[in-house]
Amino acid sequence: GGSGIFTVAVTNTVSGCISAVETVTVTADSNTPTLTALASNTVICSGAAATLTVSGTDTYTWSPNTSSSNSSTISVTPTVTTTYSVEGTNTSSGCSNFTSITINVTPTPSVGMSSNINAVCEGNSAVITLTGASSYTLTDPAVVTTGTAIVTPTAQTTYTAIGETAGCASETQTLTIDVNALPTLAVSSPTTCAGSPVTISASGADTYTWSTTDNTSTITVSPTSNATYSVSGTNTLTGCTSTITTTSINVAPLPVASANANPNTVCTSGSIVLNANSSAAGSTYTWTSGTGIDAGNQNQGTVTIPASTLTTGTYTYSLIATSPEGCVSLAATTTVNVIDLPNANFDLSD
Repeated sequence: GGSGIFTVAVTNTVSGCISAVETVTVTADSNTPTLTALASNTVICSGAAATLTVSGTDTYTWSPNTSSSNSSTISVTPTVTTTYSVEGTNTSSGCSNFTSITINVTPTPSVGMSSNINAVCEGNSAVITLTGASSYTLTDPAVVTTGTAIVTPTAQTTYTAIGETAGCASETQTLTIDVNALPTLAVSSPTTCAGSPVTISASGADTYTWSTTDNTSTITVSPTSNATYSVSGTNTLTGCTSTITTTSINVAPLPVASANANPNTVCTSGSIVLNANSSAAGSTYTWTSGTGIDAGNQNQGTVTIPASTLTTGTYTYSLIATSPEGCVSLAATTTVNVIDLPNANFDLSD
């Protein structure tokens, strides 16, 4: 490996005879170059480039060398960890030397990106799952995660993700999630009379479910007081559902009618006066039966009937009242007795 004096003897393997010992002097060339090799980065991601630089001689030969360049500086893009050797030669002395440098390659992660659902209903969330790297950066909105992210888009949104392992970033992946609008429900809120059937109608969806367990767009109910009902409507194409939690049914009470006659007993020379009353202000009246009731007086609140048009006896009159909401009372009755005039007898005898 350097200068020195060396001795040598030759042995004949057949006869076993050994020659005389000779000496030889070897002087090392002081011009043997010292090579120094450097890399811009000894650890790179696959697909990245590194710059190799060597110094110490005049000419160089690299191996392996995909650049076909034998200059002091070359650029390499290894796909796996690779050791590069270089021979440097001093042109004046012809002396050469070797050195090497290793470039370690970290594989670039290949990221997979998926969602549990490709379209969500307005206000709902989706879960994005990322695989193939150690950590991920999700954009719109910006989220750093180790594998999953919950997103709630308000409109169609394209999410992008980059995965990273050991400082090496993947190519950008994209995933689009659509947003389906909720059905816009409209429900009628009618007014009805206590105990009377009324129809409630819903529109804006394809299928419906009511709090009454009915599954049609219209239902019939008979509430006895103000009531509330809820309905859910679903769009069968998107599966999105809206719910109206309260639709009010205003229930008007039935009026209470009362009928009375003044007086209850009348002579044939007098008149029957019938009076109608109702618990609901503004009610209208209908006398439904009774002698002396006709089209001309059946809707009057006060009816006068000459008793002279009647024969003696007992008469019953029936009345119903209708409230401003159209609710009809139960029938009320009153009774009148018609009696003859008394006969006066005079005795003029002495």
